[in-house]
Amino acid sequence: FRSPVWLLDRATSVWNRYHDTGKWHVQTVTSQRMLGELRSFAVHDPAFCARLRGWLQGAIELTGGEGATVTEVRCTNRSDDHCAFLLDWKS
Repeated sequence: FRSPVWLLDRATSVWNRYHDTGKWHVQTVTSQRMLGELRSFAVHDPAFCARLRGWLQGAIELTGGEGATVTEVRCTNRSDDHCAFLLDWKS
């Protein structure tokens, strides 16, 4: 794996391979910050959100991002129309 940005940019194709609902989109904000959005996903479960936050944090750390944090800034479990995660790390 090359970097957190490299891996997370490819997460869309991985998402579609393992899930039959939902669209995962990642936007690079800076070289050490990304915004991931999950729309139209059929599962509305706080446990799934926790698992996704953990996967994202682990993916960042495994590709060289130090001090990774994943903050869920929007969530369908809180009546938002989609889930959104702010991903931050240090190189």
